[in-house]
Amino acid sequence: MNLTPFEVVFDMSMKTLIFAFIAIFLISGCASTTESGAQMDAQDADATKDAEVVQETNAVQTAEIDPDEVTCKRITKVGTRVKTKVCATNREWQESEKRAQESTKKMQREASAAFGSDSG
Repeated sequence: MNLTPFEVVFDMSMKTLIFAFIAIFLISGCASTTESGAQMDAQDADATKDAEVVQETNAVQTAEIDPDEVTCKRITKVGTRVKTKVCATNREWQESEKRAQESTKKMQREASAAFGSDSG
C-alpha cells in the first residue's frame, strides 16, 4: 500500500497528537493526586492545631475560672470546613462537654450491648 507524502505526514501527526493528549492526561492525573496529598497534609495540620487547642482549653478549665465569664470558640461543624464562632459562659461550655461525654459513653454502652462485646 503506497501512501502519498500528505498521508504519511498526516498519519505521523495524528500519532504524535494522540501521544501528546495521552501524556497530558497522565500528567494532569498526577498533578491532582499531589494536590490531594497537600490537602490531606493541611487537614492533618488543622487536626493537630485543634488537638492543641483542646489541650490548652483543658488546661485552662482545670485552673480557677469564672463560671459566668463568656468565652468564644471557633467550632467546625461536622461535614464542613467552615468554622463558626460560638460564645457561651464557661459554665455552659462545661455542661455541654459533660453532656457530650455522657452521650458518647451511652452510645458505646448501647453498641457494646447490641453486639455482645464484653469490653467497656
